[in-house]
Amino acid sequence: MKRHFTALTSTLILGTALSAVVHAATPATLVTQAFGGNVPATTFAGGATINAGANFLASIPSDQKAGIIATLTPPAADIGKEADFYMVINTGTSWLMRTSTGFTTWNTQVGSLVPFATKTLSAKETMAISDLEALAGQDFTGKTLRVHFGYMTNSSPLTYSSAIQFTMANPPSSTCPVPAT
Repeated sequence: MKRHFTALTSTLILGTALSAVVHAATPATLVTQAFGGNVPATTFAGGATINAGANFLASIPSDQKAGIIATLTPPAADIGKEADFYMVINTGTSWLMRTSTGFTTWNTQVGSLVPFATKTLSAKETMAISDLEALAGQDFTGKTLRVHFGYMTNSSPLTYSSAIQFTMANPPSSTCPVPAT
């Protein structure tokens, strides 16, 4: 009985430690980068979620829908300006870019980027996707995704985030392992 209790206690401690690693209550602060100019004082934060941002995960369970929440806070000089918004995904084997009509393959050339939206920049912008696979029309099972968001005004360079990185877990095996003989 004591051995059973010790094993259970060890399992609970390990499970708690692992869940602390893969769950975060707030989105990660992302590194701001720029193409074609100096990096402006923009801040990005974001992460993958299955519950509208109640917490953020490094691995999305196979039976859950992967959501993405990203925020950007532009510098004061950009607030009130019209901006184009961009989103790209590296799937490990290809790049996709979000457009106003969905996702399409991206050739990684900045000049070929197409914005998915154009609007006047507020002091804080939030981009939320509740089901990334449905929006992209793709099955990302087993893939590690790297999602970048960005914006550009007529007077600012393309400003974008480092990657929101997470894995879409494979479903559990439907067969039992065969014991070694």
